[in-house]
Amino acid sequence: MPPKLQKRKLDSPADTGGKSKRSSDIVCILHARDIQHGDFTPLSIVRGTPEEKLQQLTDIRERRLQQDEDSPYRYEDICSQIPNNLDGIDVEVTGFHRGCYQNFTKNLDRLKNNNQEEPKPIHRSPRKLSGTFGVEKFPLTCIFCEKLECKLKRKTERCTTFAVYKDKNSLLEPTWKQREPNPRANDTDEDRREASREMAFTVVVDYIQEHVIREKEVVELSALRSIYVSDLEKAGFPNPQYRGEKLKARLEHHVVGESINFTKVNLGDRGCICYNLVYSADKSVADAIAHGYKLGSVDKYKDVALYLRTLIRQAFMQSHPLPWPPTADDLDINVANEVLPSELTNFLNFVLSGSSEPECEKTTRIVSSICQDICRATTNGEWKLPKHILLCTTIRHLYRSKQLTTIISRLGHCETYDFGLELETAVAKALDERIYSSSLLNDRSLKPWRQTKASSSLAHKERSFSTESKAILPLCFLKSQFLEEPVDLDELMTYSLTPVPHSLGTPDGFLNKTNKATILHFLTDDYDGDALYPSEKCLYIQDGNALFHALTQLPPTFGEICLQMLDQMVAKKDFIFSTDSYHENSIKSQERIRRGSSPKYIVDGPATRKPAEFKLFLSNDANKVQLYRLLLRVWGSSVAASRLEKCDRGILVVEGKAYQCELLNGDVTTHELHELTSNQEETDTRVILYLKYAVRMGYESAVVRTPDTDILCILMHYAPSLDVNIYLDIGTGKNRKLINVRGGEYCTALLGLYVFTGEDATSAFKGKGKVGPLKKLQKHQKYQRSFSKLGMEWTLDGETMNELGAFTCLMYGYPREISVNMVRSIILGKMIGGNERLTIKSKVELSRLPPCRDNLVPHMQRVNHRVASYKRADQAVFWRPYPFEPGQGRERNDDGLLEPVWSCGPVLPTSLIDKVESTVDEEEDDEEDSPIDFDEAFSDEEE
Repeated sequence: MPPKLQKRKLDSPADTGGKSKRSSDIVCILHARDIQHGDFTPLSIVRGTPEEKLQQLTDIRERRLQQDEDSPYRYEDICSQIPNNLDGIDVEVTGFHRGCYQNFTKNLDRLKNNNQEEPKPIHRSPRKLSGTFGVEKFPLTCIFCEKLECKLKRKTERCTTFAVYKDKNSLLEPTWKQREPNPRANDTDEDRREASREMAFTVVVDYIQEHVIREKEVVELSALRSIYVSDLEKAGFPNPQYRGEKLKARLEHHVVGESINFTKVNLGDRGCICYNLVYSADKSVADAIAHGYKLGSVDKYKDVALYLRTLIRQAFMQSHPLPWPPTADDLDINVANEVLPSELTNFLNFVLSGSSEPECEKTTRIVSSICQDICRATTNGEWKLPKHILLCTTIRHLYRSKQLTTIISRLGHCETYDFGLELETAVAKALDERIYSSSLLNDRSLKPWRQTKASSSLAHKERSFSTESKAILPLCFLKSQFLEEPVDLDELMTYSLTPVPHSLGTPDGFLNKTNKATILHFLTDDYDGDALYPSEKCLYIQDGNALFHALTQLPPTFGEICLQMLDQMVAKKDFIFSTDSYHENSIKSQERIRRGSSPKYIVDGPATRKPAEFKLFLSNDANKVQLYRLLLRVWGSSVAASRLEKCDRGILVVEGKAYQCELLNGDVTTHELHELTSNQEETDTRVILYLKYAVRMGYESAVVRTPDTDILCILMHYAPSLDVNIYLDIGTGKNRKLINVRGGEYCTALLGLYVFTGEDATSAFKGKGKVGPLKKLQKHQKYQRSFSKLGMEWTLDGETMNELGAFTCLMYGYPREISVNMVRSIILGKMIGGNERLTIKSKVELSRLPPCRDNLVPHMQRVNHRVASYKRADQAVFWRPYPFEPGQGRERNDDGLLEPVWSCGPVLPTSLIDKVESTVDEEEDDEEDSPIDFDEAFSDEEE
């Protein structure tokens, strides 16, 4: 039977989580008389479960009841109050006072454990002493202070000279010998434990001398105890039950005790908690007590912070998920005020105005803003609140700046730029679904086109262009059928119809992209297993840019990152680490703009700490150039000496110049290799230069490590002309494999086809990919000669253009046609039906049409320029025309950046241009005269 629980009267008011309880209802199971009881803690709010806490108290009870009957540590009257289980006990009113709990759990290290067997004494046979030193009649300690070592002026001195007698019975004058104490004499656990205690105490004394005596600081005794216990744990003898009173007594008897004082501060509003302060003897007691109250205030701040954090987490768990996409009602400011914790709001009102009620509307607005920032930060961005969503979309629509949105998001004031894109895309899709589901589009009115255009303004830029082109162009085509001289559709298909052809570019003016890796998988599907990694006379070529992006678990500083990369490279013995250059008028400038950029980061030296988002750092060309220069600086310094010993030849290529890092007489030296200096921009093309260098140096094989598909096609083109075994190391993890690249006559045409069907600097044909055109080229070998002629000269001849135009017709499924304009007419006829008349119901998908001749010619010029650079990759320095010169397929915009020339002829026929302008004017007039009623347009009710 559990002992009967007695209700104890509360000595002072208790705060049990905000719910006041009468003193007659509270039951203390550890109640003791004649002590200060303090706050009451019910079992329902203890750390862990009530059962675990009761088990802990039960174990202590068993240990106390094992003490002798007359032991002052038996506490039999308190032990009788502890129940054996919680059956039928209300844990909300059953618990313990803080003072009672501390009284019951103190002095546990003094309790005897009767169940533990007494340790058996260890009998050691006396060791024979060395004949050199004779017999020692006295212990190895100082004859004055009786200690083996002492600390003088913060330095430890040990006894090294001891008295030695020739005979153990002789009392003649001893011989004083220099001797270190035998370490075997202290090989017991007790001796090592005692040594660790002395060392830990020395650490505490050093801390007191540094901070308390010299710096005049006031510290808590508990902090000193923590230092002592922590040092014991490091030595392998943990003692978490060590009491601060023991440490205090030892310090008082130490020499340092003459320079310090102790005082106890009892903060009345903190219950029975007392602060034992340690301060310099030069400070007054008043100053020490004042500091004690500051320490108590710090604890108060901590309690408030943890309490508010708990409330925020609870409010987040209880909040409803944000509807997707959210509506205007979901983002209303009043909705946010309802879900925010009221305690946090009141706290901030007190901070700003000194009252729980806001003084004005401005205070309410500021408090709401700060509350939402705190809640979002506390939940690591998981809680989506109205302020951050609205601010993100507003900044995007006002400035269209990814950098500005990213900066404000990092400061915690709005959502990320990618979140804004997802939101706007979701809103646009929801509006489209609402329009079509409500049957707003009909055949008798053109008004729905205006509504579609207006609704698309909520989407991002690319979606807005697409919707506009889908809306305006069919109307123009429809009007062109009712002119006095209707426009012939065959003639209409000879024009681009849009500023950017949908088959080659995106509505915002960027190149169409496709998955380049598909051609790599197609070419290697028939490859039988992995090649063996060459072990001797092998040069390893690493694409440095790719390795930077693949790094994980980065060290904190840029210097350590550089050394980490060197550690990976020296394992290859002979290597070339190549990085890209960034030239003015680069044909990849538009591709880099499409990928996005980040702010410039100043890298002062090896000690500069890396940013939190390293891959975002790499999206800025200036940041990468700084990193490459630092790489050369670190690899050429003395810190890299021990690593460079492991390799025979290490070459680093930075900004088009190659430097060999060597270790001569223990010093690292770097010298430039002029034969590898090149004006080629990318590592992809410089790889051929490195392979020719490997042949001259007598290497039998070379391994190229890169994830880029471009290099495979370039290697296959050059492989037959290089007297070295070429291996391509691709993939990661379990998918990593080594491919032996041999090449052949067919590979010259493959290089041209690869660039023609889209890569970083050329457009891909929308919906065609790479494998389909490659299969058609394999089947129709007459076109292989045409692709082989690409890049032979910097300008294309008319015959090659016609042959590539015919191959484009083959790609779109018309092998007997040679004119892309005719193929456009045929496909358009299938789209609009047999009567060849455009109506409002005609589904004209411009991206399904091949580019017209005027669009295809600039595309072929860009392809030829790119292939010509690839076919001169074996030359270190070569001449080439500027990409913006006539006949190269590019031009400069007003900002000086390169852009593709999308058409070499007019976009629309002259007779249709006036109709386009009038249609746009009508659209704008209708929008001004008749504003859209969105509530009516998006209503769920059917008319």
